[in-house]
Amino acid sequence: FPKSNLPEFQKSVLLSGEKEMTGLYFSGHPLDGYGDIIKQIGATDLSTLRRDLENGRLKKSDVVKFIGLVTKKRSKVTKKNDIMAFVTAEDENGEAEIIVFPSLYAEAGSLISENKVLVFTGNPELKEAYGDEASENVTILLKSVTTPEEAAEKMQKTANAKPSAS
Repeated sequence: FPKSNLPEFQKSVLLSGEKEMTGLYFSGHPLDGYGDIIKQIGATDLSTLRRDLENGRLKKSDVVKFIGLVTKKRSKVTKKNDIMAFVTAEDENGEAEIIVFPSLYAEAGSLISENKVLVFTGNPELKEAYGDEASENVTILLKSVTTPEEAAEKMQKTANAKPSAS
């Protein structure tokens, strides 16, 4: 084949097109470049979250960090006329539902948008998947959300902070 003079697609455009056309990623995953940040901030992947919830090592009261790509965001008006959101985010191991309550949505809802990689911090739980009694989905009741870069910067500042002498 003759060489094309067209520029290569950006990685994010290529991955998005692959997922849209086939439902799968072939040339990588949107989280591929985040391995160091995932380790630095102590984020947990979905397969580990699911396993630890199933075997009781994690409880609903525990707080976890999860880095995921937002694939869907549904806003809802509550009975009190506040806005909350149900967000679907994925990593290489599957999808989680993130529940964003009105107080946090008012503060950080604009940060959450589709095709954006974010760090979700909150309380994990397993919920029965709709229409599939044999399957349970990881749900995170959101306490805070930030970008991976901001989370890494915050961890770096915390690590560099010197304890004051009394």
